[in-house]
Amino acid sequence: MAAGFVSHRLLVPAVALLKRRAASRAEDARQEAEALSGSHAFDVRDVRGLTGLYVRGLKLLAGNPIGNLVAIAAMAGVCAIITIGFMTHSTGVEFFVDEEPKQAVVLVSARGNLSAAEARDIVMGVEREVLQTAGVMNVITSAFPPGGSGGGPKMDGVQDKPADVIGELQLEFEDYCCRRKAVEIFQEIRERTALCPASRWKPARSRAARQRARISSLK
Repeated sequence: MAAGFVSHRLLVPAVALLKRRAASRAEDARQEAEALSGSHAFDVRDVRGLTGLYVRGLKLLAGNPIGNLVAIAAMAGVCAIITIGFMTHSTGVEFFVDEEPKQAVVLVSARGNLSAAEARDIVMGVEREVLQTAGVMNVITSAFPPGGSGGGPKMDGVQDKPADVIGELQLEFEDYCCRRKAVEIFQEIRERTALCPASRWKPARSRAARQRARISSLK
C-alpha cells in the first residue's frame, strides 16, 4: 500500500505536467497553422523558427525592387563563378575511356599445309609462354588446322580475325589489385613469344570491356 501510494503521488504530477506541455505544443502548432492559412492577413512576424527565417528572407528579396535586383545579381554571380571555375579547372571530357581489361584473346596464325598435330604443337608453344607470364590466371586454348575454325565471327569475339588462324587463347587476368597493368602483361607476352620461330605480335581492335591481342606465327 505504501509503495502504491508513493508511486501515485509521484506519477500524478509528472503526468499532469506532460499533458500541459502537450496541450501547449498543440496550441502553438494550431496558431502557426492558422497564421499560414488564408483565413486572415498573413504576417511573416507570426512565423517562428527556421520557417520564419526563410519566409522573412523571401519577403526581403521579393517584396521590394532592391531585393529583386540583389537576388538576380546573386544568381548571375553564382552562375558566373561556376562557369569560370569549370573553364579554368576543367580536366576535359573523355568519351571512350581506356578500361583495364579483365580478359584478353591471343590469336595464333600460321601458313602452310599443316596437319592438326602441327597446328596443335605451334599453339601449345605459345600457350607455354603465356602461362609463364605473371598476372595471367587462366588460359583456355583452342587449336585447329588452317581453315578449320569455321562458324564465322561471333558477336562477342574478335571481329577482324584473319583467315590463317590456327589457335585462340582466351586469357583471364588476376584481380587488378594483385597484378600489374595489362599493358605490361602484353609487353611480356610480346617478349616471350618473340622467342618462338618466326613469331610477331600485332595488337587487335578493342571491343566492349575486352582488350584483344593477336600473335601471328608464320611458317
